[in-house]
Amino acid sequence: AEALGIAVTYEGRYAAAMSHRLAEAIGSAVFGIYLALANVLWMGTDDPTEILTMARPIKQVHFKETRVGPGDRHPGQGRVKYAESMATLRTIGYNSWMVF
Repeated sequence: AEALGIAVTYEGRYAAAMSHRLAEAIGSAVFGIYLALANVLWMGTDDPTEILTMARPIKQVHFKETRVGPGDRHPGQGRVKYAESMATLRTIGYNSWMVF
């Protein structure tokens, strides 16, 4: 992946601290986190707070919605804080892929 310049990402339910440990253990600039905002809510944390805490390893953001379970609501009808999450992504200088 490094030789080809391809990003390799992990999507899961790791909180920021564990995501940083994973990125440090892998030790590659092409590795990062595919952050699904609904997953953050399932972990019991807040989207903007998790974005701010995770920051550097985020390579891609998935604006996936949730109220109770994955994809159980259309965008804007669940608990994801879209406006606050976007503002926080701007704050950390994120300028890469977003999936809706």
